[in-house]
Amino acid sequence: MPVKPSRLAGARWCVVLLAAALVTVVSVACVQVKRAGEGPPRPRSYAEVAALIDTLRVFEARIGYRETKNFRRLAEDRPSFPFCGNAPRLYLPYSYEDPAIKWYDVATEEQCRSLEEGTDVYFGQSEALGEIDTPVTPAMLAASLPRLIYVVLHEDCHDQFDLPYGIEEALCNVIGYHALPIFAAEQYGRLRAEYYATDRYASVASAEAQTTIRFYDEVAALYARHAKLATRPERVVLDERNRIFRRAGRALGWGDDAVNNVLLANAMTYSRHYPFIEEVFASLDNDVARTVAFFREVEHARPTPDEVMRRQALSSRESVDYLRAYEGAVVETARKLLAEKACARTPPGMLPVTPCAETL
Repeated sequence: MPVKPSRLAGARWCVVLLAAALVTVVSVACVQVKRAGEGPPRPRSYAEVAALIDTLRVFEARIGYRETKNFRRLAEDRPSFPFCGNAPRLYLPYSYEDPAIKWYDVATEEQCRSLEEGTDVYFGQSEALGEIDTPVTPAMLAASLPRLIYVVLHEDCHDQFDLPYGIEEALCNVIGYHALPIFAAEQYGRLRAEYYATDRYASVASAEAQTTIRFYDEVAALYARHAKLATRPERVVLDERNRIFRRAGRALGWGDDAVNNVLLANAMTYSRHYPFIEEVFASLDNDVARTVAFFREVEHARPTPDEVMRRQALSSRESVDYLRAYEGAVVETARKLLAEKACARTPPGMLPVTPCAETL
């Protein structure tokens, strides 16, 4: 994707603008870039956030979202949605749905860490949850503007599809990160701090998927070696994985001591299929609305969970084998639909990249 002007350093952007506009206009633009480095002011009142969400609803309808019941009220008694998970220290879960992660309903990190000893623990707070008619929470009121817009776009996205969460999380991030700067440009203009900060948030967050995959694969390879060389002391393996975790924390901005098996598996749920869905987005001319419509087609054409179980001779949906199989079936369905569309667009007398017979 070509680098947008807003992703350049503030000083360089001002030089470009100086060559293209009057000095007075440039002065305003440079001030806006300086302000963007500090971040736009955070919304503080429910009325302000509700008005922004109403504007977002109009935008969502334009990109093909169906109306949802999310964010229709303020949850004064619920600051956020806390979560608590733990998992074995020498097992890297497939995703946040892996049965190896035990999720608990507790309110504080202290309660979370007291539940089990000798495990990796991940406690956090979500501003909202899709598919539950989620309210606006005080955590949303305190969020930065880019984060607030992202949360609404992402959680409303979950209400648009009935796909495996391992697909939906990546899909809703691709849609959200590409929709963010479009909405911000329309709402605030490209010379405003709000646009600059929102575009930067989307570009940085989008790049994190590849970094997450890289570190997840490193830890997975370490555990695989340990399984084959059972003579290695557990302490040695844990020390080595902690070194990987520290590098991951620094690279992803999570902190040196924040990363563990649960956090990494949770992040991988959003990242594993992100590169593929980005490819789909690019093949659809980088069009957010077409991407929403395409994955509705995928949902209609994909095998049902029961069909996946039958084809793979699986006996339970509570297994990593099922998660892999169902997500893989959806990816394969998307590939076939893309190939069919490519064949349909191929002019007479020209050969498509993929033989059309293979898509039928």
